[in-house]
Amino acid sequence: IFSSSFGEQSKEMRRIGAVEVAQSFCSVAWGEIGMAEGKHPAGIIAGGFSDGSIGIHDPIAIASGDGKNSRLGECRGHQGGVTCLEFHPTKKNLLASASQDGDVFIWDLANMSRPGLSKPHKASKAHAMGVTAVAWNRAPNVPFILASSSEQGITNIWDLRNKRAIVNMKSPGQYRLATTGLAWHPFDSTQIAVGYKGPVVEIWDLRKRGFPIIKISNETSPYMHMGSVEAMRWCPHEPRVLLTSGDDRRTVLWNAADGSYLTEHSLGGPLNDVQWHPTRPSVLSSSSFEGEIHVHAIHDFGPLVPSWL
Repeated sequence: IFSSSFGEQSKEMRRIGAVEVAQSFCSVAWGEIGMAEGKHPAGIIAGGFSDGSIGIHDPIAIASGDGKNSRLGECRGHQGGVTCLEFHPTKKNLLASASQDGDVFIWDLANMSRPGLSKPHKASKAHAMGVTAVAWNRAPNVPFILASSSEQGITNIWDLRNKRAIVNMKSPGQYRLATTGLAWHPFDSTQIAVGYKGPVVEIWDLRKRGFPIIKISNETSPYMHMGSVEAMRWCPHEPRVLLTSGDDRRTVLWNAADGSYLTEHSLGGPLNDVQWHPTRPSVLSSSSFEGEIHVHAIHDFGPLVPSWL
């Protein structure tokens, strides 16, 4: 765990704690469970491991130097490395996980010593190939909607109430492109962005099945990445801004309303993940395939004036 306090003089983030585990990390997520009640003031950290298990840790114990005793619980069920983890945005006890084994699980962490397990489907697997992304719908009126996508280029929109896929989307073109990311519109429950190895980004309106409403590719924009889209996030503070990062070391901001190019920033890389700050609109973090973690402040949005200004 690193301190990203803006009050510190050094730009080098200070490590404040660490925990060693037997397996390699494949994914990580920080959840808010227990924060409101004061039981876990800093929330919890979930780590997805190469053996298919998920470890639940107390970040305060890690930051206090007691990493060996930070384990709160464990989830077991996947038969391959846990590639994706995401906590529910409103139901804080729910954690979605996905794996190289092609399956998607929903864990109820209300009792971390004995986590509850369910699936969003009734089939043997959620996908025929490894899962590359999972994403909860951000709108509060549809807490039962979850998306997942795979190396096969297929994205499923799951209705957890009926345990079935209500929408199925496939990658464009004759050859199936692996998906690399999913990002829901922060307010509109019907819109989702899908990133591919192509490089291609599609924005879908679930009310208009059969084709995306916006497609960004080398054919539609000269500013598109030259290689794969490796990371993608919809700005939670400004729904007109969609951020993509590619293996060409470019991070690009797009107007999600029409797919037009806004501007780009040099954030290092190639990046494997980017995260917008939950409360500070112009701040985001990035991690790279080269093992570097950075916190950035972005103030240039090209011709678009963000809503917070």
